[in-house]
Amino acid sequence: MVGIKVKHISFGTGRITFFDEKYILVEFAAGEKKFLYPDAFKKSFIAAEDPEIQRRIMEEIEEIEEIEGIA
Repeated sequence: MVGIKVKHISFGTGRITFFDEKYILVEFAAGEKKFLYPDAFKKSFIAAEDPEIQRRIMEEIEEIEEIEGIA
């Protein structure tokens, strides 16, 4: 996921610089911001610029939630 360009509702366009199972860091023009993963994607705070990448991210989140019994 590192390197993916994303759009944020307030900060604009940025690039993911770090990703783990709980957080992502995104570098924006205003500086680096930390977001909870997958909440930031699920609540539409951020989205991948590429629609295909966004679709795959959402599918991965759904699969993880099914495995964990969250869905």
